Amino acid sequence: MERQQSGGQSSAGVETYGSDLLELGLIDQILPEPLGAAHADPVQATETLKQALLDNLARLRELDGATLMRQRYDKFRRMGVFAGG
Repeated sequence: MERQQSGGQSSAGVETYGSDLLELGLIDQILPEPLGAAHADPVQATETLKQALLDNLARLRELDGATLMRQRYDKFRRMGVFAGG
């Protein structure tokens, strides 16, 4: 399985990958980049981002305010949980 690197190394020297951030719930989605990365085809990168934003906003608009707030609260509460030895 190929891992998508999202930002190089942290200050602790640990490599971070988009797939790791997704699995941890720190990000909601990984968007595919055009061949050669976003700077190689900014128009395609922009279209990909635009479509993802529109899709996610449409999904969020279907939720009532209380549900949306509860989901956001739960998501950010999970980000601070430590599970390990």
